[in-house]
Amino acid sequence: SFCCDSVDTKLSGPQALYTNTIFVPIGRGQLSLDCFRIYEAAFSGAIPVLSSPLSNNEFQDTFGHYANSRGSLPPFVFAPTWQEAVIELERLLRAPDELELLQRRVVDWVFENFYYSQRSYLGVGNRLKKGL
Repeated sequence: SFCCDSVDTKLSGPQALYTNTIFVPIGRGQLSLDCFRIYEAAFSGAIPVLSSPLSNNEFQDTFGHYANSRGSLPPFVFAPTWQEAVIELERLLRAPDELELLQRRVVDWVFENFYYSQRSYLGVGNRLKKGL
């Protein structure tokens, strides 16, 4: 994974594996598609792959709160069936420029939705501690 090459951090468990992985198929969480593995994969620079029938709007219901100003869902691979997911993954593997762009978009999404907001939140917390 290109995003973690310069990170000097000891990773273990799934994150260590995901840093050397392009795609991570993600099963359902207990109540919805959302589960911690999605974020472990994305934080490691891998592309989460999720499957759910499109007719039930589960992707939008689960991830719509991350939609950017264009209304886009997170830059994951969403497919109505696992068979269609495999077809899309094979297509991406044959299009390395598109694959790299998607992986970069995942990393950008992580920074925009987690790191930047966390840094902003921590900055507010630090100002509060100092009485500012």
